[in-house]
Amino acid sequence: MRVVSARVKDRVEPDTSSADAAPATISTAELPPQMIARSLATPSSLAHVISDKLCDGLPLHRQEDRFARLGVTLDRGTMSRWQQDVGL
Repeated sequence: MRVVSARVKDRVEPDTSSADAAPATISTAELPPQMIARSLATPSSLAHVISDKLCDGLPLHRQEDRFARLGVTLDRGTMSRWQQDVGL
């Protein structure tokens, strides 16, 4: 699994009305807040695991098997901790 955080970069032009204008600078957007501290879990992956568990009644051991078939190593202990950290 790979998590990609794409951040917007903008070129900020200086005010050209003054003679001693500074050169243009690059401004980078802030990183989005993490839902769970020190975790690579994205909001969409948390929503997927929790909705499969609560809405579809899919136990974590079956979700673990599903992820394994997709080539993702995600154990049920991690998914259980995610649910606890989210407040379920």
